[in-house]
Amino acid sequence: MKYEDWSPTEDSFLKPKEIEIHESFHRSLIEKYKSEDDIYSAHRYFRIRALNKAIERTGSITGRVLEIGAGDGWCSAHLLKKYKLSEIFTMEISDAAAKELIPHVFNVCKVDSSIATGVKGSFNNIRKTNYFDFVVAIGAIHHSENLFETFRNVYKSLKPGGWFIAQEPSMINSTKNKFYFDRDKEEIEFKKMTKVVNGERSDNFYRKCEYQTAALHAGLDTEVEWLVGPREKATWFGLKKPKPNLKPGKPNNVLIVAQKPLIDNEKIPLTSWEYSNKIVSK
Repeated sequence: MKYEDWSPTEDSFLKPKEIEIHESFHRSLIEKYKSEDDIYSAHRYFRIRALNKAIERTGSITGRVLEIGAGDGWCSAHLLKKYKLSEIFTMEISDAAAKELIPHVFNVCKVDSSIATGVKGSFNNIRKTNYFDFVVAIGAIHHSENLFETFRNVYKSLKPGGWFIAQEPSMINSTKNKFYFDRDKEEIEFKKMTKVVNGERSDNFYRKCEYQTAALHAGLDTEVEWLVGPREKATWFGLKKPKPNLKPGKPNNVLIVAQKPLIDNEKIPLTSWEYSNKIVSK
């Protein structure tokens, strides 16, 4: 498995604490993972079902793939097992993940890593342009401190006609700003390892409308829909058609399927206010 350093610290939005806590956490998983059963949980099977739903809409997943915010790399391993890819880049912000944990997971899952590259990097600083057929993020981009910047980097990295697939926790559109102000001050015990104040790291439960707005303004044609969570047992057994449990104050799950237009003219959509200081010609 190859390795590349895309200098995540050059991402001005990235909080140092995010790298620090993930270095320790990712390193701790290396000894923990001894079999595939250690890697795949019920929650991850829910995420695989979401991934499959998205892939059905795109037709298949082939060619060059980038997984951003890959964690331990389980999703990349799954894609390598199930699909015929020409190249896959698996990105995380920590050295421990890119150099040690992800190769270890690939080895435990017995996948061919000859076409794989582990990348130490940030999704706000993707180093390839018009390169990937697919970009995948599973429970990752809610760690972005600037969704528009993240989606714009995804847009630039995709080939014209390429697809972005993501499954993320999300809040309902009517969530009050007070929820975010209060949550920013909360102290949590991260992965039962260390105490950290939410505001010191990046863990943002964006509203559903914020995902869609950021993606559209970055130039991606996109759909965002609610998903039923992993604890809805009726989904597993087909007993009835369950509905998302949309409660105020608690994150739900969304599926994002977005495509870069076939004609890539690098123009920001005219509805964007992010570039209001520039003249955008028709």
